[in-house]
Amino acid sequence: MSEVLLYSNRRICVFRLFFWIQVVENGIINMIRIVRNGVSCVQRIANLLVKKDDQVLLLKKPRRGWYVAPGGKIESGESIFEAASREFREETGATAIKPHLKGIYTMVIKRGEEVVNEWMLFTFIAEDLQGIPYKETREGVLEWHPIENLKHLPMAEGDRTNLLFAVESVGTQYGTFTYTEDFQLLEEKIQMSCEGDGKNA
Repeated sequence: MSEVLLYSNRRICVFRLFFWIQVVENGIINMIRIVRNGVSCVQRIANLLVKKDDQVLLLKKPRRGWYVAPGGKIESGESIFEAASREFREETGATAIKPHLKGIYTMVIKRGEEVVNEWMLFTFIAEDLQGIPYKETREGVLEWHPIENLKHLPMAEGDRTNLLFAVESVGTQYGTFTYTEDFQLLEEKIQMSCEGDGKNA
């Protein structure tokens, strides 16, 4: 039974993104039951920001012209560390040196009161890199910017909160960012912790 549920859940993961109601293969009764019980698949993303000489390496995406930290989807079986390192290497052509985790976030997209998409984001930071980053790839244009520019460069407001914490603060940050489908920030909930200081909020 557990194998059937796992298989069915994987089917939901795929078809929730592409009109899962069109599933016609075996296991459809189990799939409907799982959806009713609220079990679904949440996509996982890892990104990695390199800070060096008071600058950060950012990727300017072509669609909106917004800036992001290099990153992408976590593949099956990967750790978040492996995914962040791999995605950074694939998108920049360079290798981040000693990355470490700085943030764990839930990203929610709403249409009115309905949640239409949700994913987890794991943000890493590194203080150095090996190699020379590409200038441009199919993902966008790579640019070094002064850390101060994170406060005003065009980007999703949740990313701004996330990346500023990563470069300016100690500890780890957690949060939930809720957006409209046009990525207008509706709500931001933030918590943080720092090992050994007893100041967790």
